[in-house]
Amino acid sequence: MSDQYPADQPQAGSSPVPPPPAPPVEGQYPAAPGYQSAPQISGGFAAPGADVAPPKSIVKAVKLMYVGAALSLLGIVLSFVQKGEIEDQARERLQEDGKSLSDLDSIVNVAMISSVVFGLIGAALWIAMAKTNEAGKSWARIVATVLGALAILSFLGTFAQGTATPLSVVVSLISLVLAVAILILLWHKDSSAYYAAKSAPRH
Repeated sequence: MSDQYPADQPQAGSSPVPPPPAPPVEGQYPAAPGYQSAPQISGGFAAPGADVAPPKSIVKAVKLMYVGAALSLLGIVLSFVQKGEIEDQARERLQEDGKSLSDLDSIVNVAMISSVVFGLIGAALWIAMAKTNEAGKSWARIVATVLGALAILSFLGTFAQGTATPLSVVVSLISLVLAVAILILLWHKDSSAYYAAKSAPRH
């Protein structure tokens, strides 16, 4: 009679039989052989060290920042197109204040130079904020918040100069709306989780 082995004991020279896989838990999927699922942190982003893609809120905010940069450059063009209108408004203001028109040219020149300088600075800041916030830099969101507050002050300053034209007011208003929308997107919960994932210490 040939030797027989119990069903649960391997025969000599044969490989041990692996235990059957554990039954799947509802809502979870078994990992593929040879791979280990990446640990997750709050917000659904991968743990530090993983390549984290920006969420939709950040993507939208970045696009609006580039729109803001384009508007800043457009403001420079509009200032030259409407130079005559700016000069007329400055003349009316001097006459209302009872001042000499000898300062008219200097007032207009200052307004034009300010438009160019602030337009270029504004465009550069928009682009810098777009790149740094897209990269998930936490400090960039703080800077963007401060710049958003300054955008409100700049909008109010447009009227204080007395040289604002209807088109420049419209551009300033659009920039203000953009700043508010961007801040809302940057402080969205998905954005906060993204900043946390990108700023967490890497091991």
